[in-house]
Amino acid sequence: MKKIILIILLITSTMYSFSQKENSYIRKGNSYYSKGKYADAEVEFQKAVNENPVSDIAIFDLGDALYKQNKFAKAQEQFTKLLSEETDKTKLSELYYNVGNCQFKEGEELIGKQDLENAIKKLEEAKESFKNAIKNNAKDKEAKYNYVFTQNLLEQLQQQQQQNEENQDNKDNKDDKNNEENEDDENNEDDKNNENKENNEGDKKDTDGDGIPDEVEKEQQDNKPPDTDNDGSPNYNDVDSDNDGIPDSKEAGADPENPQDTDGDGTPDYKDLDSDGDGTPDSEEAQQMYSISEEDAKRLLNMIDEKDKETHKKVQMKQKAKQRTKEKNW
Repeated sequence: MKKIILIILLITSTMYSFSQKENSYIRKGNSYYSKGKYADAEVEFQKAVNENPVSDIAIFDLGDALYKQNKFAKAQEQFTKLLSEETDKTKLSELYYNVGNCQFKEGEELIGKQDLENAIKKLEEAKESFKNAIKNNAKDKEAKYNYVFTQNLLEQLQQQQQQNEENQDNKDNKDDKNNEENEDDENNEDDKNNENKENNEGDKKDTDGDGIPDEVEKEQQDNKPPDTDNDGSPNYNDVDSDNDGIPDSKEAGADPENPQDTDGDGTPDYKDLDSDGDGTPDSEEAQQMYSISEEDAKRLLNMIDEKDKETHKKVQMKQKAKQRTKEKNW
């Protein structure tokens, strides 16, 4: 009987020590947090989570510290862990609000990187999170504001995306029109190239079948045939000599024996990473349909900043006394 009592006492003592460690880490993390030392706070909150992986407070505080360091994806991961277990609607609303903020910030970063397509996807997720926050707490004015603001921003981004697609379509149509005049010539050249490849006759030999004769692509330099992209395959045996994603057969133009040089810089298109000299690499131009201009990105980010300032002013007056209610009301 005494042994049983002793075991119970030992277990109780161990559990108490375990809890004390967790609380100690959380207190230390809060101290760092209040001083703006968010990286140090993250370390302490992580220790608390390691001590008790199901601690709501430790997990939430860890997400909070990560958010303050702009580690939005990792912060979202912590907040999301708590969603499935939370039953209190007010706290559930706060969790969805924080998840939405993380997603919105990720979207903002993507706008800065001019990745319009993925920015729209991330902001759609943020809008849904703010919507869930409102469902669980219809009185949450900040969640309502963020929902409307995110929706408005999405509409602008979608309009921008549509405009980019229309511009790309117009460019493609223009290119198609320009290419129509050369289409018959190119077909004839393809037939000629195939014949050259099959016959393999003298100086007209075309090893890689790109339409450009080997004698043109070799252009001996230092006793070595040129290898523009340094991939180990000389140009005469490389169907994409500059590795820009556009085959040499397309960049050669209507007269492959005299490859076209669109920007007139002395380097034929099949060896030129910016063949039209517009400052945009050929490899990127195909992706411009889902990009956003630097000017538009700056404009949208400035608009976000202005709206953020406006929101903070409205909220600060009524939440000064409980500044961290949204993030630490547990």
